[in-house]
Amino acid sequence: MRKIDQNDKNVTLKDIAKALNLSVNAVSRALRDTDDISKETKEKVKKKAEDMGYIPNTFASDLKRGISKQVAIIFNDFYNPYFPLFCNKTFDNLQSQGYEGAVIFCKSNYLNLEHIKNYNVNKYCAIITFIEPTAEVAFFFKKRNIPLILVGINPSTTMIDCV
Repeated sequence: MRKIDQNDKNVTLKDIAKALNLSVNAVSRALRDTDDISKETKEKVKKKAEDMGYIPNTFASDLKRGISKQVAIIFNDFYNPYFPLFCNKTFDNLQSQGYEGAVIFCKSNYLNLEHIKNYNVNKYCAIITFIEPTAEVAFFFKKRNIPLILVGINPSTTMIDCV
């Protein structure tokens, strides 16, 4: 485990606001280029954000707005030659539609609720998996209206789409 030095911490909107003596809300609106912030303030905020090394947290902002454009692919086999080809084509298609992809490795033959909790799946708008999910996992996604797509395996439950 790597110890995180104070100098390694991510720059936040709060840090920029404090440096410029502005509210966090004003900094946020300036970075989003809203009409109610002056051009001068926007330029000052954007310059300070760049100087401080600010990187927007798209996961956080998407979750705050209640949207996600992240799709996870879960697999359990590094030796399957089909997997990298599938990921490459899928990620190309996702990006052309304005989505991003993430790869999650699970060293198990079944996808269970414990895995799902560890992967923080609520941040994804869809899950594509090469691992058969348990009925509890299928119900978990169905209840949350998160599409769960199983690749290459006929599911043991009708709650899962498969290809």
